[in-house]
Amino acid sequence: MTKETLGPDEAWETIKLLIQPLEAERMRVVKSWRRTLAQDVASPADLPQEDRALKDGYAIGPPLFETGEFSIRSFAQSKNPSNMALDPGEALRVRTGAPLPEGTWAVVPRECVEEDLSASKIRVSKGVLEKGSNIGRRGHLARKGDVLLGAGEVLGPGEIALLSSAGIAHVMVSKRPLVGIIPTGSELAVPEDSGERYGPGQSFVSHVWYLAWRVREEGGIPKVFHPVPDVAKRLRKSLESAARNAQLIVTTGGTGGSEMDLVGGTILSMGAEEIFRYPKIRPGRTISAFLLEGVPVICLPGGAGGVGVGCELLVVPCIKRLQGRRLEGPRWVECHLASGITSGGEAYRFVEVRIEIREGLLLAHAVRDDWSKGNISPLLGHGFLELPPGRRSLRKGEVARLLLRGSAL
Repeated sequence: MTKETLGPDEAWETIKLLIQPLEAERMRVVKSWRRTLAQDVASPADLPQEDRALKDGYAIGPPLFETGEFSIRSFAQSKNPSNMALDPGEALRVRTGAPLPEGTWAVVPRECVEEDLSASKIRVSKGVLEKGSNIGRRGHLARKGDVLLGAGEVLGPGEIALLSSAGIAHVMVSKRPLVGIIPTGSELAVPEDSGERYGPGQSFVSHVWYLAWRVREEGGIPKVFHPVPDVAKRLRKSLESAARNAQLIVTTGGTGGSEMDLVGGTILSMGAEEIFRYPKIRPGRTISAFLLEGVPVICLPGGAGGVGVGCELLVVPCIKRLQGRRLEGPRWVECHLASGITSGGEAYRFVEVRIEIREGLLLAHAVRDDWSKGNISPLLGHGFLELPPGRRSLRKGEVARLLLRGSAL
């Protein structure tokens, strides 16, 4: 791709074509939290399989008298009421969710019943009697063969409860993609190594851990490599290792233009195919994408802004697509500005913001006050507000696109 031509939407659409969902694996439903369904799941039976009571009270047969009087029928507590039959004028005590006996005309709530237990009778006021009331009919939730959840759905607490209620013990889910994360830079130090402290000109590795936890949040498996110094031979070795096992590779740092682009130059020397380089995005001007031995490689700059924008715009959507998610791609919403912005230029500019919901509207607030410089704080906001090319300012109350981060909203 020609330098400086791709906007955020085109960058994603370009790399999207090279990502294919991974194969499926069988998993126990109770262990499948945050996994992605690889196949539709159909109900194995009607849900529920019998008519059920929707209220605590009495199941009654057809009324015999204008008085609304019914004879209470007793049965052994271990007996399944659905195997019984109610005759006209009979009543049976039931609880919410209990299967109902054949011949149930309605279920009357307990509070609407006058009980005479000594005579084994109840009386129901005439205005309460209504055929079919408080009965959940067989199959009213789903019929046998109905699709309960479709391929691409992410399994959360509600989905797992639904599948369990249908008696489904196992599902086919997409395998979790392994994501190799390679930080580059001779200046990077790792504080875990024997209690090291960084010296002059050094800094601790930090933004890769943002990437690692975002990968994990979206269902991937992060493999963080030890920081690679600015040496092509060392970088090549890490890239070869990642390409052998990972389904996606992400690098940080070393993406400067021309001869300073150590990462891009090294990847191309390995025979990789260029997908795009240098999109029309700030921060993130030096973001690049390649295909190395069939594995997509997303190269992000070393700064927080480029890492945050590149992660939500490209890395997270790739992880979703590898799992066959139904809702793939970047998460865009529209929001209103809580204050004016003076920033922007000839590229798509992103400013980190926090959001709140007020009177039904999404309001975006700057994480930092120095909007004019367009700085981005160290990944503390809910997302990144987009200023389109040519817009030098946006007024308070204007509507703009917001690239959401993580589980915001």
